[in-house]
Amino acid sequence: MNAMGHSPESTWPDQASPTNARDEARIDLAALAAAAADRRARLRNIETLIETACEAAVRRRRSPGRRADNRESWDHNAWSVYVQEALYQNRLYLRSVAALRREAEHLEHLVKCFSRVAR
Repeated sequence: MNAMGHSPESTWPDQASPTNARDEARIDLAALAAAAADRRARLRNIETLIETACEAAVRRRRSPGRRADNRESWDHNAWSVYVQEALYQNRLYLRSVAALRREAEHLEHLVKCFSRVAR
């Protein structure tokens, strides 16, 4: 043992074997893939919020006798309300959606690149 309490044959972290490096890469791939999936799930949640808000706008302004839950029965006015609300919601969520898409794409790209290296 040396003065630091380590035996000379001990393996320091910077002297990791190739097997350990591959194991670490697999762990990182799993974490990256999970982070990408999280971003995609958050995007789906925002898309659901937007769709719900658009449908609610149609329900609030629907013509008498028209069913708001059946899109096939919507007239031009109902679709106009839906699109107007979608544009409004888009302005509200634009930055969040753009950031989440960029992050998801970047993480997915990293997973793809690192999966080649980890083989």
